[in-house]
Amino acid sequence: MASLNAKRGHSSSSNSSRSSSILILAAHVYIAVGMRGESSEGTTPLILAAANNHADCVNVLLEHGAEPNARRLTGTCALFFAAQGGFIDIVRLLLDSGTTIDTASYDGGTPLFVACQCNHIEVVEEMLKRGADIHAEMADGATPLFKAAHKGNLECVEELVKYGANLGALENGESALHAAALFGHMAVVKHLMVNGSIPDLKNKDGFSPIDLAKDSGYGSIADYLRKCRHTTANGMSSQTAV
Repeated sequence: MASLNAKRGHSSSSNSSRSSSILILAAHVYIAVGMRGESSEGTTPLILAAANNHADCVNVLLEHGAEPNARRLTGTCALFFAAQGGFIDIVRLLLDSGTTIDTASYDGGTPLFVACQCNHIEVVEEMLKRGADIHAEMADGATPLFKAAHKGNLECVEELVKYGANLGALENGESALHAAALFGHMAVVKHLMVNGSIPDLKNKDGFSPIDLAKDSGYGSIADYLRKCRHTTANGMSSQTAV
């Protein structure tokens, strides 16, 4: 995922305040010239302000008509970068201004995807409350739940499951349990199993989550999934195996 975050060094509070004032002044300058300035990559003042967590600057630009849905050449927008950075105040500002919540980059990544990938649970919660699409798919077939499971971001996984994310096979043949097992995220594996994931589900290459855990060196996960399989086969809930 792309990042526009500026490099941050140590600075005094007075320098921070001065920088903020300069940014707000810059926003007014852009307003005065019609806010048409953008980089060769399509980065607008609003996108830049959102990416660097300058909420005051974002607010000024929005109040004077900045286009909240403007996109860079990659398809990424201000909301995408705010979600990537975990900047909840800016996320709310943008959504309140009418930003389209599921605007995707050209590889299919929505703001919810990147918030799940970067483990920004507050942003994930806010976006789900506002109706973000939990079933959106990237070009490679991944969903927000798959991405959160792959990264081991348990709180995000919990929230997505609560909203009804798909635990079964995706278009790419994988499941969230495959991702969690492959990368050794036991807590995520357990949560997915408690909520009905299938340890024997085969991907397009014929591998189950048990196979992937074993081949990746996560024997404890493979053993746990076998135990879940056994309890389920005997008419018991996988909850028993936790």
